[in-house]
Amino acid sequence: MKSEYTLAVAVWVLSTLLWVGCYDTSGEDPVQLAVTNAQTHQVGDTFWVDVQLDGVDAAAAPLTSVNFTLHYTNSHVRLLQHEPGALAVSAKDYQAANYPSNAEIDVGVSVDSARLGDAAPTLARFQFRADDVTTDEAPAYLSFSDITAYDAAGNQLVFDGPPARLAIRPTPGTERTAELQLFTQHAVQNELTVKRVTLDQPGWIVVRPTDSDAEPPPIVAQTWVEAGTHENVTIMLDDAFGLAEKTIARLEATLHRDTGAPKQFEYGGPDTPDPPVRRAGTPVTTSFFAQYTASAPQSSITVQNQQLTRRTLLVEEVVVSEPADLVIHRGRRDRPFIPGIIGKTRVEPGTNRNVEVPIYEEATIACGETLWPMLHVRSQSSDQPYEIDHPLITRPATILCE
Repeated sequence: MKSEYTLAVAVWVLSTLLWVGCYDTSGEDPVQLAVTNAQTHQVGDTFWVDVQLDGVDAAAAPLTSVNFTLHYTNSHVRLLQHEPGALAVSAKDYQAANYPSNAEIDVGVSVDSARLGDAAPTLARFQFRADDVTTDEAPAYLSFSDITAYDAAGNQLVFDGPPARLAIRPTPGTERTAELQLFTQHAVQNELTVKRVTLDQPGWIVVRPTDSDAEPPPIVAQTWVEAGTHENVTIMLDDAFGLAEKTIARLEATLHRDTGAPKQFEYGGPDTPDPPVRRAGTPVTTSFFAQYTASAPQSSITVQNQQLTRRTLLVEEVVVSEPADLVIHRGRRDRPFIPGIIGKTRVEPGTNRNVEVPIYEEATIACGETLWPMLHVRSQSSDQPYEIDHPLITRPATILCE
């Protein structure tokens, strides 16, 4: 983690209401969809956020249903639970599906507008936990996409709006010396590389899959490290994990202390030896993607998380050995969604720097969405003009809030 995480962070904070869209009911002030109760928090805090109707004409709203997707940064906050708001007709008329790996929850609410005069106009409520501090470069956020509503006559109403930035501060009085940097990478013959690790006493780097239902998830790689700072530490994935068959997997690495038998990993849950290293009250952990390859690829993509400027994704560097197309895929379940292409540009053999890939006009990009630049090599076949490199040459990039 960056050293600036040791400082209290001052970023844009939503303390009252987030405007996300409106429609006019009577020529007066419009009804709005808003987020309330979001404010600055400390690591370890839990807090509720309400999605409400707002506006002086709310009582006249002819709504019968509202649907939306709420996005959040799962590197900073974690969704703990959710429930219908006061305007929901009943609990069975409230539907929600959470996708933690995609950091989003899809919500549909049947609205009882008659309750507007008696209760807060809340559509749904969400409880989050603050897991890690924010920085100016990577703020936490709550944002919406796919917002639609229907009135009593069956007319569809469409909403949109800006995201909210959220400040998460370190817990006062905590030390933040431990560090773990492990980025998305090609796992050549199942070998992972830890870019940097810092420990104040001997410990373990432990890697687990993020899609396991077991608690704790199974360990697929681990290595013991001495106290101090180390760079480019190699760690082998277990063959039984089958990364070669999965092609791409989302993994999570965590630092653990070696408090039991030396050099023998014994952690099995609370009150067992070798517990996670905590920083600001939260385990030191990082998630990343690993893609199997039998040998080091000749092609590569370097891309960073970024704001989407002029509907163009900037790819820092693309290395190819033959003419290719750099395409942008949407993500689904922690991997590229294929086909799902929403942008494309040509790259030439050699090193291409600062490649700008325009996003198709019809594609809507949400704040917090993960996109996957990928290399497609040219084919001679007219019915399939592109063939995907094997192994896949791809990297994820998250679209940050503006």
